Amino acid sequence: MFTSCYFEKVPTFTLHNLAQVKQTLRYLNKADPEFIVKFGNSDPEEDFKLLSPSGHRIVRVGETWEMKDIQFKSLLSMSSTNLPIGLQSWEDVGTKEVIDLNINACERSDFSCDDGICLDRFAHCNQLSDCANGEDEIDCNLLHIPKGYNPFVPVASDYEKLDLEVTINLINILKVDDMESYFTIQFELQVEWVDPRLLFRNLQEKENAVQNNEWRNIWIPNFSLYPTKFFEETALMSSDSKALLQLSLNDSAIFFSEYIDKRNTFIYPGNNVKILKHQKLTIDFICAYNWINYPFDTQICNISLQLISIRSDQVKINHEVINLINAFSTFAINMSNSFVEYTNGGIPAVTMTIEFQRDFKPMVLNTFLPTMLLVMINQLTNYYDEISSLEGIIGINASILMTLGSIFISTFNSAPASTYVKLIDVWMIVILFYPVIVILCHSIKAVVTKKESKRRMKIGRYILMFLQCLMPVLFIIFCVAYWIYGMRIYYGL
Repeated sequence: MFTSCYFEKVPTFTLHNLAQVKQTLRYLNKADPEFIVKFGNSDPEEDFKLLSPSGHRIVRVGETWEMKDIQFKSLLSMSSTNLPIGLQSWEDVGTKEVIDLNINACERSDFSCDDGICLDRFAHCNQLSDCANGEDEIDCNLLHIPKGYNPFVPVASDYEKLDLEVTINLINILKVDDMESYFTIQFELQVEWVDPRLLFRNLQEKENAVQNNEWRNIWIPNFSLYPTKFFEETALMSSDSKALLQLSLNDSAIFFSEYIDKRNTFIYPGNNVKILKHQKLTIDFICAYNWINYPFDTQICNISLQLISIRSDQVKINHEVINLINAFSTFAINMSNSFVEYTNGGIPAVTMTIEFQRDFKPMVLNTFLPTMLLVMINQLTNYYDEISSLEGIIGINASILMTLGSIFISTFNSAPASTYVKLIDVWMIVILFYPVIVILCHSIKAVVTKKESKRRMKIGRYILMFLQCLMPVLFIIFCVAYWIYGMRIYYGL
Protein backbone atom coordinates (compact mmCIF):
# COMPACT_ATOMS: atom_id res chain seq x y z
CA MET A 1 0.00 0.00 0.00
CA PHE A 2 1.10 3.55 -0.68
CA THR A 3 0.71 6.76 1.26
CA SER A 4 -2.57 8.53 0.49
CA CYS A 5 -2.19 11.63 -1.72
CA TYR A 6 -4.61 14.41 -2.63
CA PHE A 7 -4.32 15.95 -6.10
CA GLU A 8 -6.06 19.17 -7.12
CA LYS A 9 -5.45 18.01 -10.67
CA VAL A 10 -3.95 14.89 -12.16
CA PRO A 11 -0.18 15.43 -12.26
CA THR A 12 1.89 14.88 -15.36
CA PHE A 13 5.12 13.03 -14.71
CA THR A 14 8.13 13.51 -16.96
CA LEU A 15 10.92 11.13 -17.74
CA HIS A 16 14.41 12.62 -17.41
CA ASN A 17 17.79 11.42 -18.70
CA LEU A 18 16.33 10.64 -22.13
CA ALA A 19 19.74 10.90 -23.75
CA GLN A 20 20.90 7.70 -22.04
CA VAL A 21 17.51 6.03 -22.47
CA LYS A 22 17.32 6.69 -26.20
CA GLN A 23 20.92 5.60 -26.70
CA THR A 24 20.34 2.33 -24.85
CA LEU A 25 16.74 1.64 -25.86
CA ARG A 26 16.68 2.72 -29.48
CA TYR A 27 13.08 1.55 -29.81
CA LEU A 28 12.11 4.33 -27.41
CA ASN A 29 13.29 7.11 -29.74
CA LYS A 30 9.71 8.03 -30.50
CA ALA A 31 8.50 7.62 -26.94
CA ASP A 32 6.76 10.53 -25.26
CA PRO A 33 8.61 11.63 -22.04
CA GLU A 34 5.32 12.55 -20.33
CA PHE A 35 3.22 10.13 -18.29
CA ILE A 36 -0.22 10.61 -16.74
CA VAL A 37 -1.24 8.99 -13.44
CA LYS A 38 -4.02 6.42 -13.78
CA PHE A 39 -5.80 4.88 -10.81
CA GLY A 40 -7.96 1.82 -10.56
CA ASN A 41 -7.96 -1.23 -12.85
CA SER A 42 -9.44 -4.69 -13.00
CA ASP A 43 -5.89 -6.00 -12.80
CA PRO A 44 -4.77 -5.51 -9.17
CA GLU A 45 -1.16 -5.35 -10.33
CA GLU A 46 -1.95 -2.21 -12.28
CA ASP A 47 -3.93 -0.41 -9.59
CA PHE A 48 -1.52 2.52 -9.98
CA LYS A 49 0.19 3.19 -13.26
CA LEU A 50 1.77 5.92 -15.33
CA LEU A 51 0.54 6.05 -18.90
CA SER A 52 2.05 8.06 -21.78
CA PRO A 53 0.03 9.33 -24.77
CA SER A 54 2.07 7.05 -27.02
CA GLY A 55 0.94 3.97 -25.08
CA HIS A 56 4.06 3.33 -22.96
CA ARG A 57 3.24 2.62 -19.35
CA ILE A 58 4.97 2.18 -16.01
CA VAL A 59 3.19 -0.37 -13.84
CA ARG A 60 3.80 -2.32 -10.65
CA VAL A 61 4.22 -6.06 -11.00
CA GLY A 62 4.62 -7.67 -7.58
CA GLU A 63 7.67 -6.08 -5.94
CA THR A 64 8.89 -4.69 -9.22
CA TRP A 65 8.08 -1.63 -11.33
CA GLU A 66 8.22 -2.17 -15.06
CA MET A 67 8.10 0.05 -18.10
CA LYS A 68 6.20 -1.59 -20.93
CA ASP A 69 5.74 -0.65 -24.54
CA ILE A 70 2.47 -0.45 -26.42
CA GLN A 71 2.53 -4.23 -26.92
CA PHE A 72 2.93 -4.73 -23.14
CA LYS A 73 6.48 -5.91 -23.59
CA SER A 74 8.69 -5.18 -20.58
CA LEU A 75 11.54 -2.77 -21.40
CA LEU A 76 12.86 -1.63 -18.02
CA SER A 77 12.40 -2.93 -14.51
CA MET A 78 13.15 -1.66 -11.00
CA SER A 79 12.82 -3.51 -7.71
CA SER A 80 11.20 -1.20 -5.16
CA THR A 81 8.20 -1.17 -2.87
CA ASN A 82 7.96 2.64 -3.15
CA LEU A 83 6.51 4.69 -5.95
CA PRO A 84 8.86 4.98 -8.94
CA ILE A 85 9.24 8.73 -8.34
CA GLY A 86 12.54 10.60 -8.28
CA LEU A 87 15.95 9.39 -9.37
CA GLN A 88 15.97 5.58 -9.52
CA SER A 89 18.17 2.93 -11.12
CA TRP A 90 16.34 0.90 -13.76
CA GLU A 91 17.55 -2.23 -15.52
CA ASP A 92 17.27 -2.86 -19.24
CA VAL A 93 15.38 -6.14 -19.43
CA GLY A 94 17.20 -7.15 -22.59
CA THR A 95 20.82 -6.01 -22.00
CA LYS A 96 20.75 -5.94 -18.19
CA GLU A 97 22.34 -2.50 -18.39
CA VAL A 98 21.52 -0.13 -15.49
CA ILE A 99 20.02 3.22 -16.42
CA ASP A 100 19.39 6.17 -14.07
CA LEU A 101 15.96 7.74 -14.64
CA ASN A 102 14.39 10.66 -12.84
CA ILE A 103 10.58 10.54 -12.98
CA ASN A 104 8.85 13.55 -11.41
CA ALA A 105 5.87 15.84 -11.77
CA CYS A 106 7.90 19.06 -11.86
CA GLU A 107 7.13 21.86 -14.30
CA ARG A 108 9.65 22.81 -16.95
CA SER A 109 10.48 25.87 -14.85
CA ASP A 110 11.20 23.72 -11.77
CA PHE A 111 14.32 21.93 -10.62
CA SER A 112 13.77 18.30 -9.68
CA CYS A 113 15.49 16.83 -6.63
CA ASP A 114 16.47 13.16 -6.62
CA ASP A 115 13.54 12.33 -4.35
CA GLY A 116 11.04 13.90 -6.75
CA ILE A 117 10.61 17.16 -4.83
CA CYS A 118 10.23 20.20 -7.12
CA LEU A 119 12.03 23.51 -6.52
CA ASP A 120 11.90 26.86 -8.24
CA ARG A 121 14.64 27.04 -10.86
CA PHE A 122 16.36 29.89 -8.99
CA ALA A 123 16.85 27.53 -6.02
CA HIS A 124 19.32 25.62 -8.18
CA CYS A 125 22.90 26.78 -7.50
CA ASN A 126 21.87 29.51 -5.05
CA GLN A 127 24.55 28.51 -2.49
CA LEU A 128 21.90 26.87 -0.30
CA SER A 129 21.12 23.16 -0.15
CA ASP A 130 17.37 22.88 -0.70
CA CYS A 131 17.26 19.21 -1.74
CA ALA A 132 17.59 16.53 0.92
CA ASN A 133 21.00 15.38 -0.37
CA GLY A 134 22.21 18.76 -1.71
CA GLU A 135 22.01 17.77 -5.38
CA ASP A 136 20.67 21.25 -6.22
CA GLU A 137 24.20 22.60 -5.61
CA ILE A 138 25.90 20.15 -7.98
CA ASP A 139 27.04 21.00 -11.51
CA CYS A 140 26.75 24.77 -11.11
CA ASN A 141 28.89 25.90 -14.03
CA LEU A 142 27.29 28.93 -15.65
CA LEU A 143 28.84 28.94 -19.10
CA HIS A 144 28.27 26.61 -22.00
CA ILE A 145 30.80 27.34 -24.71
CA PRO A 146 29.74 25.77 -28.02
CA LYS A 147 32.17 24.15 -30.40
CA GLY A 148 33.79 26.58 -32.80
CA TYR A 149 33.56 29.49 -30.37
CA ASN A 150 36.42 31.97 -30.93
CA PRO A 151 37.35 33.85 -27.71
CA PHE A 152 39.60 36.29 -29.60
CA VAL A 153 36.88 38.07 -31.58
CA PRO A 154 33.76 39.90 -30.32
CA VAL A 155 31.38 38.72 -33.06
CA ALA A 156 30.93 35.64 -35.19
CA SER A 157 31.02 37.28 -38.64
CA ASP A 158 32.18 40.42 -40.43
CA TYR A 159 28.59 41.61 -40.79
CA GLU A 160 27.76 41.79 -37.09
CA LYS A 161 28.20 44.64 -34.61
CA LEU A 162 28.61 44.47 -30.85
CA ASP A 163 27.47 47.22 -28.47
CA LEU A 164 29.64 47.87 -25.41
CA GLU A 165 28.17 49.86 -22.54
CA VAL A 166 31.17 51.45 -20.79
CA THR A 167 30.75 53.23 -17.44
CA ILE A 168 33.70 54.95 -15.79
CA ASN A 169 33.39 56.09 -12.17
CA LEU A 170 36.17 58.49 -11.19
CA ILE A 171 36.62 57.76 -7.48
CA ASN A 172 39.69 59.51 -6.18
CA ILE A 173 42.85 61.41 -7.05
CA LEU A 174 45.67 59.96 -4.99
CA LYS A 175 48.52 62.17 -6.17
CA VAL A 176 49.34 65.14 -8.39
CA ASP A 177 53.08 65.29 -9.02
CA ASP A 178 54.04 68.76 -10.29
CA MET A 179 57.69 67.89 -10.73
CA GLU A 180 57.32 64.69 -12.78
CA SER A 181 54.14 65.79 -14.56
CA TYR A 182 51.79 62.94 -13.73
CA PHE A 183 48.76 62.28 -11.57
CA THR A 184 47.46 59.10 -9.94
CA ILE A 185 43.77 58.41 -10.29
CA GLN A 186 41.58 55.64 -8.90
CA PHE A 187 38.53 54.69 -10.92
CA GLU A 188 36.05 51.89 -11.54
CA LEU A 189 35.62 50.52 -15.04
CA GLN A 190 32.38 48.70 -15.82
CA VAL A 191 31.80 47.15 -19.24
CA GLU A 192 28.50 45.52 -20.18
CA TRP A 193 27.70 43.53 -23.31
CA VAL A 194 25.90 40.44 -24.62
CA ASP A 195 27.45 37.54 -26.52
CA PRO A 196 24.80 35.72 -28.61
CA ARG A 197 27.30 32.97 -29.40
CA LEU A 198 27.22 31.67 -25.81
CA LEU A 199 24.69 29.68 -23.83
CA PHE A 200 24.26 30.12 -20.07
CA ARG A 201 23.07 27.63 -17.49
CA ASN A 202 21.56 27.70 -14.00
CA LEU A 203 21.50 31.48 -13.59
CA GLN A 204 20.09 33.27 -10.59
CA GLU A 205 17.47 35.96 -10.93
CA LYS A 206 19.88 38.78 -10.10
CA GLU A 207 23.69 38.69 -10.09
CA ASN A 208 25.77 35.64 -10.96
CA ALA A 209 29.52 35.73 -10.31
CA VAL A 210 31.57 33.79 -12.86
CA GLN A 211 34.65 31.94 -11.70
CA ASN A 212 38.02 32.82 -13.24
CA ASN A 213 38.48 29.37 -14.73
CA GLU A 214 35.29 29.93 -16.75
CA TRP A 215 35.43 33.53 -17.94
CA ARG A 216 39.00 33.46 -19.19
CA ASN A 217 37.75 31.16 -21.98
CA ILE A 218 35.34 33.69 -23.50
CA TRP A 219 35.81 37.02 -25.29
CA ILE A 220 36.40 39.82 -22.82
CA PRO A 221 36.89 43.49 -23.84
CA ASN A 222 40.37 44.67 -22.93
CA PHE A 223 41.47 48.31 -22.94
CA SER A 224 44.82 50.00 -23.33
CA LEU A 225 45.22 53.10 -21.18
CA TYR A 226 47.30 56.09 -22.28
CA PRO A 227 49.22 58.28 -21.72
CA THR A 228 50.59 56.43 -18.69
CA LYS A 229 53.95 56.28 -16.92
CA PHE A 230 54.15 52.59 -17.69
CA PHE A 231 52.35 50.46 -20.26
CA GLU A 232 48.96 49.74 -18.74
CA GLU A 233 46.02 47.70 -19.96
CA THR A 234 43.01 46.07 -18.38
CA ALA A 235 44.28 42.67 -19.37
CA LEU A 236 42.36 39.63 -18.25
CA MET A 237 44.38 37.78 -15.63
CA SER A 238 42.99 34.85 -13.69
CA SER A 239 44.96 35.97 -10.63
CA ASP A 240 43.52 39.50 -10.70
CA SER A 241 41.29 39.63 -7.64
CA LYS A 242 40.21 43.18 -8.53
CA ALA A 243 38.43 42.01 -11.68
CA LEU A 244 34.93 40.62 -11.33
CA LEU A 245 32.68 39.16 -14.01
CA GLN A 246 28.95 38.93 -13.40
CA LEU A 247 25.93 37.77 -15.38
CA SER A 248 22.43 39.15 -15.12
CA LEU A 249 19.22 38.13 -16.83
CA ASN A 250 17.30 40.59 -18.96
CA ASP A 251 13.88 41.47 -17.57
CA SER A 252 12.24 39.52 -20.39
CA ALA A 253 14.79 36.71 -20.49
CA ILE A 254 13.55 33.42 -21.89
CA PHE A 255 14.89 29.99 -21.01
CA PHE A 256 14.36 26.43 -22.02
CA SER A 257 14.88 23.23 -20.08
CA GLU A 258 15.84 19.83 -21.38
CA TYR A 259 15.01 16.37 -20.11
CA ILE A 260 18.21 14.92 -21.50
CA ASP A 261 19.91 14.97 -18.07
CA LYS A 262 18.98 13.38 -14.78
CA ARG A 263 17.66 16.73 -13.56
CA ASN A 264 16.28 19.76 -15.36
CA THR A 265 18.97 21.88 -16.98
CA PHE A 266 17.94 25.50 -17.51
CA ILE A 267 19.58 27.09 -20.51
CA TYR A 268 19.47 30.80 -21.46
CA PRO A 269 20.37 32.12 -24.91
CA GLY A 270 23.33 34.51 -24.96
CA ASN A 271 21.32 37.48 -26.20
CA ASN A 272 19.14 37.27 -23.04
CA VAL A 273 22.06 37.55 -20.63
CA LYS A 274 24.06 40.68 -19.84
CA ILE A 275 27.76 40.16 -19.12
CA LEU A 276 29.28 42.74 -16.78
CA LYS A 277 32.99 43.10 -16.13
CA HIS A 278 33.94 45.29 -13.18
CA GLN A 279 37.45 46.44 -12.36
CA LYS A 280 38.86 48.90 -9.85
CA LEU A 281 42.06 50.44 -11.19
CA THR A 282 44.75 52.78 -9.88
CA ILE A 283 46.77 54.28 -12.75
CA ASP A 284 49.51 56.91 -13.13
CA PHE A 285 48.64 59.13 -16.10
CA ILE A 286 51.09 61.54 -17.68
CA CYS A 287 49.94 65.11 -18.28
CA ALA A 288 51.82 67.88 -20.11
CA TYR A 289 51.40 70.55 -17.44
CA ASN A 290 51.68 74.21 -18.48
CA TRP A 291 52.87 76.34 -15.56
CA ILE A 292 53.08 79.75 -17.26
CA ASN A 293 50.00 81.00 -15.37
CA TYR A 294 50.97 79.48 -12.00
CA PRO A 295 49.38 79.96 -9.41
CA PHE A 296 46.23 80.87 -11.39
CA ASP A 297 46.67 77.86 -13.65
CA THR A 298 44.15 75.22 -14.72
CA GLN A 299 45.77 72.04 -15.98
CA ILE A 300 43.91 70.20 -18.74
CA CYS A 301 44.71 66.49 -19.02
CA ASN A 302 43.33 63.96 -21.50
CA ILE A 303 43.22 60.24 -20.74
CA SER A 304 42.03 57.52 -23.12
CA LEU A 305 40.94 53.90 -22.96
CA GLN A 306 41.36 52.20 -26.33
CA LEU A 307 39.80 48.83 -27.06
CA ILE A 308 42.28 46.04 -27.80
CA SER A 309 40.77 43.17 -29.76
CA ILE A 310 40.75 41.49 -33.12
CA ARG A 311 37.88 42.99 -35.13
CA SER A 312 37.63 45.88 -32.69
CA ASP A 313 36.28 47.97 -35.57
CA GLN A 314 33.08 45.92 -35.25
CA VAL A 315 32.49 47.19 -31.74
CA LYS A 316 30.43 50.27 -30.95
CA ILE A 317 31.00 51.91 -27.57
CA ASN A 318 28.31 53.76 -25.63
CA HIS A 319 29.86 55.42 -22.60
CA GLU A 320 29.07 57.29 -19.41
CA VAL A 321 31.59 58.98 -17.12
CA ILE A 322 30.61 59.71 -13.52
CA ASN A 323 32.92 62.09 -11.65
CA LEU A 324 32.84 61.49 -7.91
CA ILE A 325 35.90 63.69 -7.29
CA ASN A 326 35.49 67.31 -6.25
CA ALA A 327 38.91 68.30 -4.99
CA PHE A 328 42.40 67.10 -4.20
CA SER A 329 44.79 69.08 -2.02
CA THR A 330 44.84 72.61 -3.53
CA PHE A 331 43.08 71.53 -6.74
CA ALA A 332 39.42 71.60 -7.73
CA ILE A 333 38.70 68.63 -10.02
CA ASN A 334 36.31 68.82 -12.94
CA MET A 335 35.63 66.31 -15.73
CA SER A 336 34.86 68.78 -18.51
CA ASN A 337 34.38 66.46 -21.48
CA SER A 338 34.22 62.85 -22.59
CA PHE A 339 33.68 61.34 -26.00
CA VAL A 340 34.30 58.25 -28.11
CA GLU A 341 36.75 58.64 -30.96
CA TYR A 342 37.69 56.18 -33.69
CA THR A 343 41.13 55.74 -35.20
CA ASN A 344 41.75 55.42 -38.93
CA GLY A 345 41.33 51.67 -38.53
CA GLY A 346 37.97 52.17 -36.80
CA ILE A 347 39.29 51.21 -33.35
CA PRO A 348 37.13 52.87 -30.66
CA ALA A 349 38.57 54.72 -27.66
CA VAL A 350 36.93 56.56 -24.76
CA THR A 351 38.67 59.89 -24.14
CA MET A 352 38.12 62.03 -21.05
CA THR A 353 39.26 65.57 -20.30
CA ILE A 354 40.02 66.23 -16.63
CA GLU A 355 40.69 69.75 -15.38
CA PHE A 356 42.83 70.49 -12.32
CA GLN A 357 42.07 74.04 -11.19
CA ARG A 358 44.52 75.25 -8.57
CA ASP A 359 43.22 77.05 -5.49
CA PHE A 360 45.33 80.24 -5.30
CA LYS A 361 44.12 81.23 -1.80
CA PRO A 362 46.97 79.44 0.03
CA MET A 363 49.40 81.36 -2.16
CA VAL A 364 47.66 84.61 -1.16
CA LEU A 365 48.26 83.85 2.51
CA ASN A 366 51.85 82.66 2.32
CA THR A 367 53.22 84.76 -0.55
CA PHE A 368 51.11 87.63 -1.89
CA LEU A 369 49.94 89.11 1.41
CA PRO A 370 53.34 89.00 3.20
CA THR A 371 55.16 90.52 0.22
CA MET A 372 52.60 93.32 -0.14
CA LEU A 373 52.93 94.17 3.57
CA LEU A 374 56.71 94.34 3.18
CA VAL A 375 56.31 96.64 0.17
CA MET A 376 54.07 98.91 2.25
CA ILE A 377 56.85 99.14 4.87
CA ASN A 378 59.25 99.90 1.99
CA GLN A 379 57.01 102.71 0.89
CA LEU A 380 56.63 104.17 4.39
CA THR A 381 60.40 104.72 4.61
CA ASN A 382 60.09 107.19 1.72
CA TYR A 383 58.31 109.62 4.05
CA TYR A 384 61.03 109.74 6.72
CA ASP A 385 63.20 112.83 7.33
CA GLU A 386 66.04 111.70 5.10
CA ILE A 387 68.71 113.96 6.62
CA SER A 388 68.43 112.31 10.03
CA SER A 389 67.43 108.78 8.96
CA LEU A 390 69.20 107.87 5.70
CA GLU A 391 71.07 105.04 7.36
CA GLY A 392 67.85 103.82 8.93
CA ILE A 393 66.01 103.94 5.60
CA ILE A 394 68.73 101.92 3.89
CA GLY A 395 68.93 99.49 6.81
CA ILE A 396 65.17 98.86 6.85
CA ASN A 397 65.02 98.36 3.07
CA ALA A 398 68.06 96.08 3.11
CA SER A 399 66.41 93.91 5.81
CA ILE A 400 63.18 93.78 3.83
CA LEU A 401 65.16 92.86 0.71
CA MET A 402 66.73 89.90 2.50
CA THR A 403 63.30 88.83 3.80
CA LEU A 404 61.84 89.06 0.31
CA GLY A 405 64.80 87.08 -1.00
CA SER A 406 64.02 84.26 1.45
CA ILE A 407 60.34 84.28 0.40
CA PHE A 408 61.41 84.23 -3.26
CA ILE A 409 63.68 81.22 -2.73
CA SER A 410 60.96 79.37 -0.80
CA THR A 411 58.37 80.14 -3.49
CA PHE A 412 60.77 79.16 -6.27
CA ASN A 413 61.56 75.82 -4.63
CA SER A 414 57.89 74.97 -4.01
CA ALA A 415 56.75 76.00 -7.50
CA PRO A 416 56.90 73.53 -10.39
CA ALA A 417 60.19 73.63 -12.28
CA SER A 418 60.05 75.14 -15.75
CA THR A 419 62.38 76.69 -18.32
CA TYR A 420 60.11 79.73 -18.76
CA VAL A 421 59.01 82.59 -16.52
CA LYS A 422 55.81 81.90 -14.60
CA LEU A 423 53.26 84.43 -13.43
CA ILE A 424 54.42 84.04 -9.82
CA ASP A 425 57.99 84.81 -10.97
CA VAL A 426 56.83 88.13 -12.44
CA TRP A 427 55.30 89.08 -9.09
CA MET A 428 58.37 88.16 -7.07
CA ILE A 429 60.76 89.95 -9.45
CA VAL A 430 58.76 93.20 -9.21
CA ILE A 431 58.52 92.87 -5.42
CA LEU A 432 62.27 92.25 -5.12
CA PHE A 433 63.13 95.31 -7.21
CA TYR A 434 60.95 97.59 -5.07
CA PRO A 435 63.35 97.91 -2.06
CA VAL A 436 66.29 97.96 -4.45
CA ILE A 437 64.82 100.97 -6.26
CA VAL A 438 64.05 102.66 -2.91
CA ILE A 439 67.63 102.18 -1.68
CA LEU A 440 69.05 103.27 -5.03
CA CYS A 441 66.89 106.43 -5.23
CA HIS A 442 67.63 107.49 -1.65
CA SER A 443 71.35 106.95 -2.22
CA ILE A 444 71.32 108.98 -5.44
CA LYS A 445 69.37 111.74 -3.77
CA ALA A 446 71.78 111.85 -0.86
CA VAL A 447 74.78 112.13 -3.21
CA VAL A 448 73.11 114.72 -5.47
CA THR A 449 71.97 116.99 -2.61
CA LYS A 450 75.25 116.75 -0.71
CA LYS A 451 76.36 119.98 -2.39
CA GLU A 452 73.65 122.57 -2.07
CA SER A 453 72.61 124.22 -5.28
CA LYS A 454 69.24 125.03 -6.84
CA ARG A 455 69.76 122.52 -9.63
CA ARG A 456 70.80 119.73 -7.29
CA MET A 457 68.01 120.45 -4.83
CA LYS A 458 65.48 120.40 -7.68
CA ILE A 459 66.76 116.95 -8.77
CA GLY A 460 66.43 115.79 -5.17
CA ARG A 461 62.82 116.95 -5.02
CA TYR A 462 62.05 115.10 -8.27
CA ILE A 463 63.54 111.92 -6.84
CA LEU A 464 61.54 112.35 -3.65
CA MET A 465 58.33 112.97 -5.66
CA PHE A 466 59.03 109.78 -7.61
CA LEU A 467 59.46 107.82 -4.39
CA GLN A 468 56.53 109.28 -2.54
CA CYS A 469 53.98 109.61 -5.38
CA LEU A 470 54.82 108.02 -8.68
CA MET A 471 56.36 104.80 -7.40
CA PRO A 472 53.34 103.72 -5.27
CA VAL A 473 50.99 104.67 -8.13
CA LEU A 474 52.98 102.52 -10.57
CA PHE A 475 52.97 99.63 -8.06
CA ILE A 476 49.20 99.92 -7.56
CA ILE A 477 48.69 99.89 -11.35
CA PHE A 478 50.91 96.79 -11.56
CA CYS A 479 48.96 95.04 -8.80
CA VAL A 480 45.58 95.82 -10.36
CA ALA A 481 46.73 94.69 -13.83
CA TYR A 482 48.37 91.55 -12.38
CA TRP A 483 45.26 90.47 -10.47
CA ILE A 484 42.86 91.30 -13.30
CA TYR A 485 44.95 89.15 -15.62
CA GLY A 486 45.18 86.38 -13.01
CA MET A 487 41.41 86.35 -12.37
CA ARG A 488 40.65 86.31 -16.10
CA ILE A 489 42.91 83.28 -16.47
CA TYR A 490 41.52 81.56 -13.37
CA TYR A 491 37.84 81.99 -14.26
CA GLY A 492 38.36 81.56 -18.00
CA LEU A 493 37.00 85.00 -18.87
